[in-house]
Amino acid sequence: MVMADAMALAGDIVSCSGLMLLFLLLTEPRYPMRRTAALLSAVFAATAAAYIAAVLGLGLMPGQASLVCFSIPSLTACLLLSKYRDGRFLFTFCTIDVLGFMLIAVSRISAVLLGGDDWVSLLFRLALIGLLVALFLRIRGNYRRVMAEHSTGWGMLAAVSVLFYAMLYLLVTYPAPLIGRREYIPVVLFFCATVLATYVVIYQAIVRMVKLSESEQSELLLQTRLELQKSQLELQQVYYRMAYVDSLTGLANRASFERRRKEIEADLVHNRPVWCVSADLNNLKEVNDARGHEWGDRLLRETGQLLTRLLGEAFEIFRLGGDEFILLSCGTPSDKVSALLGKLYPAIEAHNAAGNLPVSLAVGWDSLREGEDDLAPLIARVDREMYRRKREMKKNASLPVDEI
Repeated sequence: MVMADAMALAGDIVSCSGLMLLFLLLTEPRYPMRRTAALLSAVFAATAAAYIAAVLGLGLMPGQASLVCFSIPSLTACLLLSKYRDGRFLFTFCTIDVLGFMLIAVSRISAVLLGGDDWVSLLFRLALIGLLVALFLRIRGNYRRVMAEHSTGWGMLAAVSVLFYAMLYLLVTYPAPLIGRREYIPVVLFFCATVLATYVVIYQAIVRMVKLSESEQSELLLQTRLELQKSQLELQQVYYRMAYVDSLTGLANRASFERRRKEIEADLVHNRPVWCVSADLNNLKEVNDARGHEWGDRLLRETGQLLTRLLGEAFEIFRLGGDEFILLSCGTPSDKVSALLGKLYPAIEAHNAAGNLPVSLAVGWDSLREGEDDLAPLIARVDREMYRRKREMKKNASLPVDEI
């Protein structure tokens, strides 16, 4: 009889230690794990000693002694050591308590069915605790993640666990211990299976929440990447405009012209015919001196817009700086280019006659000749022609632009 009592006490102590280990595996501790484990070990040693004293010294029933010496102290200790002190803690603790109660009930039922051998009950408890430890190690990652990301809804789950515990307690102990009511063993086993199925459903819901969270995070990550790519593209566009666009007129600048010149020269065979126009805005300095730089800037913008409107169909237009513009055309039929250039001065005169800000341009143009393998000779020719026209326009300031 003494041996049986000792085995029963050992089984209950083993169960309690296993439940504390399970709690450590699932919960998020408030303190470092080593410190938490040490504190729980101290609590377990004290409660185990109190349990033995209550059963052997005070004559309490194991169930009563377990409630007073194990359940209440372990609840208090785990609450103090847990990071979460709300429904998340209560559900975790109650669930482990329910699983512990089921473990004890099933191990005792196995001992009864196998002839009342307490060694069988103890070994069965150890095996079940080992299975639960392996299971908890597998699910702890998802469980802790859901606890960290979702703080609501745990109270209702905790209430379900408390209800399961109360029903198990009644089935196993009321109106008499289960060992005296063996006809209820199938009912208890069926109820345990139902409880396990419920917890499986709860865990599946937790897994779905994790997957949904991962999906939301993936979508957020994708959106962040797209926003980052958009920002990088916008930044590249800013850098491009800073490097290759004239900020005043919105035309391509000198750097852009030099880059385009190299591209054309790299494949002159396929880029011919190549045309170049050199244009210089007359009287910009006089406008700046007489009316201010704001008017000079307006005149430059007006000139850029005019050249784009008149020649943009066939030419790329660049502002080299100051009052100088240069235009390039490659691959466009020469007859079309010649027709556009032939209409340039009449179009400028019509523009001025329409009451717009007057524009006066000295322009020279020509095409790349046979035997020329770069644009330098062409640019030199159109510059010379532009300066010749500019000198003539100054000498003959009274003549209409189409007669220069």
